[in-house]
Amino acid sequence: MNDANTDPYALVLYLFKMKFGIEDSLIDLCDVKAFLQEFASYFQGDDLNRFMKDVELGLRLEGDRVQVSQIAAMIKHASEGFPK
Repeated sequence: MNDANTDPYALVLYLFKMKFGIEDSLIDLCDVKAFLQEFASYFQGDDLNRFMKDVELGLRLEGDRVQVSQIAAMIKHASEGFPK
Protein backbone atom coordinates (compact mmCIF):
# COMPACT_ATOMS: atom_id res chain seq x y z
CA MET A 1 0.00 0.00 0.00
CA ASN A 2 1.44 3.37 -1.02
CA ASP A 3 0.50 5.46 2.01
CA ALA A 4 1.46 8.78 0.37
CA ASN A 5 -1.33 8.45 -2.18
CA THR A 6 -3.90 6.72 0.02
CA ASP A 7 -6.88 8.48 1.52
CA PRO A 8 -6.04 9.05 5.22
CA TYR A 9 -9.42 7.62 6.30
CA ALA A 10 -8.85 4.39 4.36
CA LEU A 11 -5.25 4.11 5.57
CA VAL A 12 -6.19 4.48 9.25
CA LEU A 13 -8.98 1.91 8.89
CA TYR A 14 -6.56 -0.46 7.19
CA LEU A 15 -3.88 -0.07 9.89
CA PHE A 16 -6.33 -0.57 12.75
CA LYS A 17 -7.91 -3.59 11.08
CA MET A 18 -4.49 -5.14 10.48
CA LYS A 19 -3.57 -4.61 14.13
CA PHE A 20 -6.85 -5.45 15.87
CA GLY A 21 -8.71 -7.64 13.41
CA ILE A 22 -11.24 -7.16 10.68
CA GLU A 23 -14.33 -7.36 12.88
CA ASP A 24 -13.27 -4.97 15.64
CA SER A 25 -15.10 -1.69 15.10
CA LEU A 26 -14.87 -0.81 18.81
CA ILE A 27 -11.40 -0.63 20.38
CA ASP A 28 -10.37 -0.06 23.99
CA LEU A 29 -9.02 3.43 24.51
CA CYS A 30 -5.82 2.11 26.11
CA ASP A 31 -5.17 -0.01 23.00
CA VAL A 32 -5.67 3.04 20.77
CA LYS A 33 -3.15 5.00 22.87
CA ALA A 34 -0.60 2.19 22.74
CA PHE A 35 -1.06 1.73 18.98
CA LEU A 36 -0.71 5.44 18.22
CA GLN A 37 2.44 5.59 20.35
CA GLU A 38 4.04 3.41 17.66
CA PHE A 39 3.50 6.38 15.30
CA ALA A 40 4.53 9.12 17.74
CA SER A 41 7.27 10.34 15.41
CA TYR A 42 4.58 11.45 12.93
CA PHE A 43 3.11 13.85 15.47
CA GLN A 44 4.63 17.22 16.38
CA GLY A 45 5.25 18.31 19.95
CA ASP A 46 2.26 17.59 22.18
CA ASP A 47 -0.11 16.84 19.26
CA LEU A 48 -0.46 13.15 20.10
CA ASN A 49 -1.48 13.89 23.69
CA ARG A 50 -3.95 16.53 22.51
CA PHE A 51 -5.34 14.17 19.89
CA MET A 52 -5.87 11.48 22.53
CA LYS A 53 -7.59 14.01 24.78
CA ASP A 54 -9.97 14.85 21.91
CA VAL A 55 -10.65 11.14 21.41
CA GLU A 56 -11.30 10.63 25.13
CA LEU A 57 -13.66 13.58 25.39
CA GLY A 58 -15.51 13.24 22.10
CA LEU A 59 -15.56 9.65 20.93
CA ARG A 60 -15.96 7.44 23.97
CA LEU A 61 -18.85 5.04 23.59
CA GLU A 62 -19.25 1.98 25.72
CA GLY A 63 -17.12 2.75 28.77
CA ASP A 64 -13.58 3.16 27.50
CA ARG A 65 -14.17 1.99 23.93
CA VAL A 66 -14.10 4.08 20.76
CA GLN A 67 -15.10 3.45 17.16
CA VAL A 68 -12.23 3.02 14.72
CA SER A 69 -14.16 4.79 11.96
CA GLN A 70 -14.48 7.91 14.11
CA ILE A 71 -10.74 7.95 14.81
CA ALA A 72 -10.11 7.57 11.08
CA ALA A 73 -12.44 10.49 10.35
CA MET A 74 -10.63 12.68 12.90
CA ILE A 75 -7.23 11.88 11.40
CA LYS A 76 -8.49 12.51 7.86
CA HIS A 77 -9.95 15.85 8.90
CA ALA A 78 -6.71 16.85 10.64
CA SER A 79 -4.55 15.84 7.68
CA GLU A 80 -6.58 17.61 4.99
CA GLY A 81 -4.66 20.84 5.60
CA PHE A 82 -1.27 19.23 4.93
CA PRO A 83 0.31 19.62 1.47
CA LYS A 84 0.67 16.40 -0.52
